[in-house]
Amino acid sequence: MSTNTSDQNGFSRRDFLRLTFSLAVGTLLVPTDLVEAKRKSKTVEEVSESPDVITSLNDVGKKPKKLRTTSQIEAAPKPTQVGVLQGTQFKILDPNLTFRSQLQTRRRTDGIILHHIGGSDKEVSAATVHQWHLRNGWHGIGYHFMVHKDGTIERGRPLNKTGAHCSGENDHTIGVNIVGNFQYARPTAEQILAAEILLSNLCTMYRLQPGMTTIFGHRDFNRTECPGGNFYSVIPELIDRTKVRIEQYKEINEKLRDGK
Repeated sequence: MSTNTSDQNGFSRRDFLRLTFSLAVGTLLVPTDLVEAKRKSKTVEEVSESPDVITSLNDVGKKPKKLRTTSQIEAAPKPTQVGVLQGTQFKILDPNLTFRSQLQTRRRTDGIILHHIGGSDKEVSAATVHQWHLRNGWHGIGYHFMVHKDGTIERGRPLNKTGAHCSGENDHTIGVNIVGNFQYARPTAEQILAAEILLSNLCTMYRLQPGMTTIFGHRDFNRTECPGGNFYSVIPELIDRTKVRIEQYKEINEKLRDGK
């Protein structure tokens, strides 16, 4: 039997377990470019008409026409865990939600589905969404993660449990909600960077190759506008950035193994 524990992406079994543990306790691998993203973004809300759909992540964080800035009605929750890499802090929060009954464990994971809140572009917490979904008669929040406008990530439904976010696809996918209404507004630069980091970690954990057959928008499966045209249109570019980040992780781990 071979003693080589590295997988085909260049991650050792120890690296894989470290990534798994980091998501479990609330830390993520983070580059220094989060600091720059923090300087670029403003929160926007719907006014009356939809702006042109963005087609490049270069436009993310810019204020679209017919949108105005707004104060956040419900501020994103403060993090209880902070992960640090290369001197940059990245926030992730566990809201400690209580579910109505025992959740079913997901037997396989071969995809990630992206969502938005829709209806309103106001900031909203995982606890609030949890209450919405409880009122629907569900066990609780259906998403596994929520990415807030300031880049904070909240955990929702436990990562290893079956979600309730995409009809017909819940038993094999992870649900990630990017907070906002992206039929009208645009995701912030912080949200895009946080989503990129989260997706790269999830793809590494579950050994998924980022692509159009592993990362989807909600509308790819159900009759819905979710995750909004302004976000859906840049998912291919987000996937490309996720691939690049995974390669960066690979290079870092190879250098660590080589003692460089």
